[in-house]
Amino acid sequence: MITGHAVVDAIGQMHFEGNILPHSWFQCEELRYDSGKPNVVAILLLADVIYWYRPNVRMSEATGQVESVTKRFRDTMLHKDYALWAVKFGFTKRQVQDAVKFLRDKGIVRTELRDLVTATGARIYNATFIEPIPAMIHRITFEIDFAATSSITLQLANVTPPPLERDTSPVETGHPLRLNGGDTTFKRNPCTETTYENKEKEKAISKKKSEPAASASGVQSNGVVKNHKPAATSPKLAAARRVLERQPSNYRTTIENEGHDVLEYVTRYHPDELATELRKDK
Repeated sequence: MITGHAVVDAIGQMHFEGNILPHSWFQCEELRYDSGKPNVVAILLLADVIYWYRPNVRMSEATGQVESVTKRFRDTMLHKDYALWAVKFGFTKRQVQDAVKFLRDKGIVRTELRDLVTATGARIYNATFIEPIPAMIHRITFEIDFAATSSITLQLANVTPPPLERDTSPVETGHPLRLNGGDTTFKRNPCTETTYENKEKEKAISKKKSEPAASASGVQSNGVVKNHKPAATSPKLAAARRVLERQPSNYRTTIENEGHDVLEYVTRYHPDELATELRKDK
């Protein structure tokens, strides 16, 4: 026992590594929306960028002296893939893109698009590289005006919170904050309301319009029955899907949810594996 408190001593024996989140980042004006709320996504991504730009110090086990100080990334700037970055933090790719644009517009980071050659020799075009601006990092971390931020926090605290009742209807209405006791009751228009039944009706009408004209017997006017067969999958696309199936499940889920083109993704990030699969088909 060191402090006499079992939990404190147990936590004290753990070695934590990773991102650091200064409290000042949640208070500074540069990392807040126009509404005054902190941009939490941008803050978390900025902390990850700063981790990679912190020098990697190697100590000697024998003497305890510093042996070397190196950077953590390979190129002159840190490369980040938006899709993989989103998977790491549980965000969407769009959230990551918006957060990086937010940081760039605030002058906190700068980005470049470069052609990247991976360790396996594959080339990635227009890869995103990101770099923090040291002067701005010092400003939002150590030069924050707590008097000014305190007034913003107090103004936000005086805003009347939304009611506790939740709208349990299946249609999202975008319920706003109820300020000053105003009436926020929504009246729905059944003609414009998007429901599951309306969507199914629209699909049926669209399908009926796309079908070729046919007689009651199912034979077209020229006497020929036309069978519509789905287009065969190309060998290259089939090979790309096999490569994707070998990737981690969270990557596959992100690619499917974000609507990425499987062939384009595999060609860009896994060209060697795709070439191997295509050789197997020959």
